[in-house]
Amino acid sequence: MNHSPWIEDLPNRQPYSTTTTQADVVVVGGGISGICTAYSVLSTTALSVMVMDSNRIASGATGHNAGHVVAEFERTHKSILAEFGEIKTFNTYHMLANAWSLLKIMCARHTKLVVTKSYSGYIQSSVVLEDLEYLYSLRQRNISCKSVFLFPNHEYLSWIPERYRRFCKVVSNRTFDSLIHNSNIRYTAILKKKRGLMNSALFTENIAAFLLKKYSNRFFISEHDSVQKVSVGEDVATIYANSGEKRASYVVLCTNGYTLPELECDTDKTLQVANPNTITPVAGYMVGYEYGKRRASQPIIGIHNLKLNIDDTNLRTHSLDFSFLYLSERFRHSHALLVAGGLESASSTKDSTEVLALHANRAYAALDHIVKSTMDYQFLPPAPTYGWYGLMGYTQNMVRIVGKEPLCTRLIYNIGCNGNGILPAVASGDRIAGILRGRELEPTVFDVGQ
Repeated sequence: MNHSPWIEDLPNRQPYSTTTTQADVVVVGGGISGICTAYSVLSTTALSVMVMDSNRIASGATGHNAGHVVAEFERTHKSILAEFGEIKTFNTYHMLANAWSLLKIMCARHTKLVVTKSYSGYIQSSVVLEDLEYLYSLRQRNISCKSVFLFPNHEYLSWIPERYRRFCKVVSNRTFDSLIHNSNIRYTAILKKKRGLMNSALFTENIAAFLLKKYSNRFFISEHDSVQKVSVGEDVATIYANSGEKRASYVVLCTNGYTLPELECDTDKTLQVANPNTITPVAGYMVGYEYGKRRASQPIIGIHNLKLNIDDTNLRTHSLDFSFLYLSERFRHSHALLVAGGLESASSTKDSTEVLALHANRAYAALDHIVKSTMDYQFLPPAPTYGWYGLMGYTQNMVRIVGKEPLCTRLIYNIGCNGNGILPAVASGDRIAGILRGRELEPTVFDVGQ
C-alpha cells in the first residue's frame, strides 16, 4: 500500500502538455524543487521556463512526505560545522531562515501553511548541550531563532553553562509531562521550536497553476514526458524526451537524483556530480490515523534518540546521527489526522513493486507498534487509515547539491531530497534564480564540489 492523503487532495484535471520545443531554462522534475525553481526564475528574470516530469507534477516524494516545514538537517550542527566550516554552515542557516519569508509569500494566496510549535523530547543530556551550542551560535550571528529548551525543575539547570541559560526555561512537572503525550519515557529536556505544516503536493499543484496563468507566454509544463537524455553543448542544451527534442540555454535537474537521465557534455572528462554513486535511493515510511471527530489542534511532537528496538534489518531510523520519531496532528477536511514517521530503508531503482510493498507493510506495522506502545494516545483507531512512502535521494553526506556542474556550466543541479526537503526546496529554487541572474552568491554547504 502506498496511499498518501496529500495525493488524495489533488484536483482532477487533464495532464499538462505543450507544443513548445524551446525555452531559456528547462527544469527536469516537477516536484516542489522544480516548481519552486520555476517560480523564482519567472518572478525575478525575463527568462522562459519549461518544467518536464515523467509523471504528474507533485506525485513523487513531494506527495509522499510528512508535510513538515522546518529549517534543519538529518545531521547534527556539530557534524555539519566540522565538515563545512563556519562560513558555509552559517550562510546556509541564514539562507534557510530567509526561505521562511519566501514560503509565506508563496503560500499567502495558494496553499494553507500552518505555523505551529513543535516539542521534541531529548533523552541524552549530551545531545541537549550540543543543541544549546547550536542555538547560542545562531544568536551570536543574528540568525532568527525563537527555540527554547524546557526543563521540569531548576535542578536540571545545574549542568547547563551560564551562556546557554537564555535558551532554557523551567516549567511545572505537570506541564512538562503533558507536552509529549508519553508517560513511558523520562526526558532530560524538551525543545520547543517553530515548525510548519503543509500539503506540499497541493502547494506545488497550486503554484504551477498560478504560474501558468500569470506567465502564460513563457511558462510551460509537459507531464508524463520522461527525459531520457540531456546533451549539453557550448551554446545550447538538447533534451531528448518522449515528446521529442527540446532545446534550452540551461537545464536544471530537480530530481531526487537517483534517476538522472543520461547526461552528455562537450567535454572528455567525467562530470563531477552526475554519476551513479552520487545519490542513494531511500524509502521513507509514514502512517496516518484519521479520527471521526475533529480534535483540538496539537503541536508536532518529536522524540530524539528514542530506542526503537526494530526487529527488522531492512529498516533504520531517519538520520545518520540520531534516531528520531516524529508525530504531528492537523485538521484535514472534517477530521483530524495524526501522522507518524521516522523509519526508512535503503532501496534500489531496480526494486520491484512487490519488494517495495513488502518493506512498506513491515514499516507500517513497526510504526503502528511504536506509536501505540510509546505514546499515550487512547483515541487511535485499531489500524492506520493511511500508509505511504516516498522515494528520496540521499547524497553521500546527507546534504542537497545545488549549483552549476563545474565542467559543464549550462547544467545546473538541484538534487538530493534528504528528508526535510520543503524549506530547502524553496531556498534552493531562489538560489538557482540568483545563479541565472549572474549574482555573486555566498558559499553554502549545498555548493557543488564540496
